[in-house]
Amino acid sequence: MNRVFVNKCLQCPKQSELISLRASVKRFEDGRQYKKLSDELNKAQRKLEKSEKERHELITENHILRTENRQLIRSLSIAEQDYDTLLNLYENTRDLLNEADIFQSEDFFLIMENVVAELNDTVLSVMKENEDLKGQNAKLRAQITKDNTNSSIPSSQCPNHKTPNNREKTGRKAGAQKGHKGHRRKHLEPTEEIHRLAPPHIVVNNPDYYKTDQKIVKQLIRISLQLEVIQYEADVYRHHKSRKKVHAAFPEGMVNDVEYDASVCAFISLLHSHGNMSYDKIIEVISELTDGKLTPSKGMIADLEKKFSKRSEEDRKQIFNRMLVYPYMHIDGTTVRVNGKNGQVLIETSPVGTLLYHTGIKGDKAVMGTAAEEYDGISIHDGESTFFHYGKEHQCCLVHELRYLKGSMDNEPHLTWASLMREYLQFLMHYINTAKEEGRKELTDQDKIVFEEQYDQILDLAEREYTEHPPNLKYYNDGYKTMKRLRKRKEQYLLFLSDLSIPCQNNPAELVARKVKMHSKQSGGYRSPIYSQYHCDVLSVMESNKALGIGRYTTLLDVYKRR
Repeated sequence: MNRVFVNKCLQCPKQSELISLRASVKRFEDGRQYKKLSDELNKAQRKLEKSEKERHELITENHILRTENRQLIRSLSIAEQDYDTLLNLYENTRDLLNEADIFQSEDFFLIMENVVAELNDTVLSVMKENEDLKGQNAKLRAQITKDNTNSSIPSSQCPNHKTPNNREKTGRKAGAQKGHKGHRRKHLEPTEEIHRLAPPHIVVNNPDYYKTDQKIVKQLIRISLQLEVIQYEADVYRHHKSRKKVHAAFPEGMVNDVEYDASVCAFISLLHSHGNMSYDKIIEVISELTDGKLTPSKGMIADLEKKFSKRSEEDRKQIFNRMLVYPYMHIDGTTVRVNGKNGQVLIETSPVGTLLYHTGIKGDKAVMGTAAEEYDGISIHDGESTFFHYGKEHQCCLVHELRYLKGSMDNEPHLTWASLMREYLQFLMHYINTAKEEGRKELTDQDKIVFEEQYDQILDLAEREYTEHPPNLKYYNDGYKTMKRLRKRKEQYLLFLSDLSIPCQNNPAELVARKVKMHSKQSGGYRSPIYSQYHCDVLSVMESNKALGIGRYTTLLDVYKRR
């Protein structure tokens, strides 16, 4: 009976729950579960404190702006009331003068003329103050609503920006869906002898089982960093008479007592130039990976980009020549920090190559000596006046104008032209992309005429709206300037309609500019303009080869092997 009772207890569904509870109690007793929950609680509490601090700062800033806005609105209301009072007083005075007998007196008439003149001056002054208050209100509103979607402010300076999601909602749960095969990890070529597993014991000497043609293959991928030290020794010989010493010649490149191979230089340069790691972090990582045996100095790391620049001079000349003969070239500039001050980097890129130059300044002097100075094709840029001096034709970036049009929509809601133009430019970009996917190389003449006419019609509407509602150019003129720019540069904004191979945006140059900016911020910037140029040379060759299908590490390794 006791054995039966024990078996029934083991089969009881509550038995598994009891075992699970005992395991949980044991984890709490030895402190593992408590420590895990405590760490998670501390992590969540730190995250909550950080979010609360950011929220408090945003609330404070918003409160200040709202207070200023309320003060302006209150002043505007008082000015409007004063204006109405003076206007009523003027009307009543004029009615009394018309009815009074004394109106025929010349002295009184002159006195009232002076009074009316003073009232008119007061009314004009109040009206002017009213317009100024409206303009200040509009200016503050534009400053509050300005972000990366409606201006040239980068998204990195908008901490609470949301990444747009254009996918349609299906109502299904997130994750893998039924019928989806999934993306499994790819099998690689084995690097050592295949380990064939012995058959299970149940199969051995059992005639009920037979071997099939099916195999189950599983791989274990391992990465190891192996430190190799190759030592060369040469015996020294001395001449009996001249006492001169000689020894066998060491391999090429063995100058110092300890030399770093190209693989070490390429790995460190990849961490710094592409990974944006500082010198201190690189030394720390290399030291930990080699158990403290290898600790490169900061001077050695700083000298790597200089070596790369000198050894890759011929590569950059070839990139220069390839870019000169390509149909179009993207041009842009960005700001970097050099020794605590702002500097300028010029970016020139196309599908066949990328070149970066530390210019330090803007304008025509910055372009001198670069590929853009000699280029005779189509220049694609964001509309900076300097870039119009180079290249045969120009395509201005439409993505920039979409942001400015969004800003006009936010700050001039009583106007309709900005939203119409924004939707129309988006339609044109989508239409051209679809035409490219269909294999079309150009549009018909009729299509071009229709597109340009619709473009002009929207700008005509903008001029009519600005005539009916004149913009306050003193406080907010971005929308009006955008309209004038789109009218003046019509050919440059619609050049891509004539040749479908021409991009209508300057994203490739901006992506490279973002890498330069990130390196400047994350790795600590540059100590001098020449070292900024060395980094530009490294990026030029790496990005150019990457576009041709050559990996960054392979590029670095190839250059550092040269002598």
